[in-house]
Amino acid sequence: MDSIFGNGEYRELMKGVDCPDYATYITNYWWNASGGTHTALRSTCIFEVTTGSTLWRRGGPYVSGLPKVRTVIRIDLPSF
Repeated sequence: MDSIFGNGEYRELMKGVDCPDYATYITNYWWNASGGTHTALRSTCIFEVTTGSTLWRRGGPYVSGLPKVRTVIRIDLPSF
């Protein structure tokens, strides 16, 4: 992502508010137009959520199944 031209700067995400407690957080780095780099700690989080439905289910003598899971990547950019 090009943070200099239109995307803004990253903000730190709050655990339990923006992302669940079990999320994995990533630190972002970007180049500032005036020179040098900037760092935003915990500004991207990745987590999985169960959608509430099943991906597949098998009945009979060997019952098994797999829940439908979605991967979420969240980045909080300020609005302009």
